[in-house]
Amino acid sequence: MISVDEKLEKNFLDRLQLLSEQISDLIYKKEFSKIENLDRQRQIILSSFKHKLSDKSKRSLIKILKQNKKLIDIIENENLKLKGNYKKIVNIFNAYK
Repeated sequence: MISVDEKLEKNFLDRLQLLSEQISDLIYKKEFSKIENLDRQRQIILSSFKHKLSDKSKRSLIKILKQNKKLIDIIENENLKLKGNYKKIVNIFNAYK
């Protein structure tokens, strides 16, 4: 029989996974402005783990955190590209002044 804690833990992990997938989709669509709200929800769930996690939950959480790290790297790279493009455009406009 699954305890209430295990069910709740599974629900939290499932929600974390869903949020990570939604964030991934938004990154793919380059809709970065919508990510902050989802990330805030993700942080709330992560902070709610007060008790010791089962080994299976720990592995799931580690997998989700690794995926999130990859997503953060993608966002940072996209941000650098956008900044670079912005600087190029500013330089082009300045050249025509």
